[in-house]
Amino acid sequence: MKFERVRICEEGLYSPQELEQELLDFYAGNPHLCNVSTSAFGPDEDMRGRLKARMADRERSAPTREKMAAAKRGERNPNARPVQVTDPQGAVMEFVSVTEAAEFFGVSQQLMDQWLKGLVAWPGEGYRVRKRNAWIADYSARLL
Repeated sequence: MKFERVRICEEGLYSPQELEQELLDFYAGNPHLCNVSTSAFGPDEDMRGRLKARMADRERSAPTREKMAAAKRGERNPNARPVQVTDPQGAVMEFVSVTEAAEFFGVSQQLMDQWLKGLVAWPGEGYRVRKRNAWIADYSARLL
């Protein structure tokens, strides 16, 4: 690969994209052209179509498929971890997943997950409590 001056232009005569497009059009079909896209203004519909087709046709290897499956199992999967919640009267409720517990409390699954992991303080224990979550402070929850 080597770099060389192809053209010198007066300032303000072309926008950088217009100049690049003119050069792409001139060198189209040249096997030494490194650009994948034929447009200097972003991917055109043809390019988008080729990328989508390439992504759809790719075959993942067995080790890659196993890594992806493992990432969705166990501790990382909020739908695979049961949660135990104790209400203010001491009654115990069990939820099949973090997601179900989050629905009970009316919060996002991500927030519930962070509460249970101790990454975010349980309502009433931190320095700031949202008013709409204040009632949750009377409950306790833990992962099973």
